[in-house]
Amino acid sequence: MGINYRRLWTRIKQAEKLLGKRLVVSDKRGSRLTEEAKKIIKAYQEAMRKLRETRLLDGLDTGAECSD
Repeated sequence: MGINYRRLWTRIKQAEKLLGKRLVVSDKRGSRLTEEAKKIIKAYQEAMRKLRETRLLDGLDTGAECSD
């Protein structure tokens, strides 16, 4: 993803604090997204799709894309 682990984890924790919701759960098998995080990503992707369709994003730098 082009970002170091510590920075990514810090951003995740900041987002969780801002939203008041857990986005990632970790256990001995590793880390995974919560259902809430998956819903947020899906809503973001849908909003971006609609903005692209209406060409409202033409010429704007929208940052990193989020894929499935």
